[in-house]
Amino acid sequence: GRAGVGRASGGRGVRGRELTPWWSPGPIRVKLAQGEAGGLTSFGFDRGSVTDQDITVEGRLDRILASALPHEITHTVFAAYFGAPMPRWADEGASLLSEDLRERRRHDKISLDLLARRGDMTLGRLFRIEEYPSDLMGFYGQGYSISRFLVEMGGRPRFLQFVKDGIRLGWDPSTKAHYGLADVRELDRAWRS
Repeated sequence: GRAGVGRASGGRGVRGRELTPWWSPGPIRVKLAQGEAGGLTSFGFDRGSVTDQDITVEGRLDRILASALPHEITHTVFAAYFGAPMPRWADEGASLLSEDLRERRRHDKISLDLLARRGDMTLGRLFRIEEYPSDLMGFYGQGYSISRFLVEMGGRPRFLQFVKDGIRLGWDPSTKAHYGLADVRELDRAWRS
């Protein structure tokens, strides 16, 4: 789902740190319908905190539980961690990692098809996108693929720190610091291979 990124409560956060409690409960609206499931999560932020959040999911109940709800809740965890919108590629790509095997395989195929038809973007461009592009499925597939690649290379905490430092310091220094590659162009080559 498309998210602005939000805040989670309780439980253990990244590297064992507690996430800040929600200021109030975040509603989850469910609409049962035929077909696959999808969702939308929206947030408000103020001075590094989430001020409000809202999740809507729609589709068959089995697909909501297996993919849409985990995806949308992952957006809220990212919002709590970052306290601000996460880059679109990372927010959507890493949220897809929480979905069931069926959806992850579907996005693997989308990513391979995207590369085969040369519809992908360089990672330097992907990392700078602020609005959803017209090829939404390709964007999701590529975001998922690079997120998965980075998590498999160094784990989830490293991925989150990479994104945090990429926002703050730039993607080239963050790539070098967290993955030992010279810059985003070298990361792009490693991901493609």
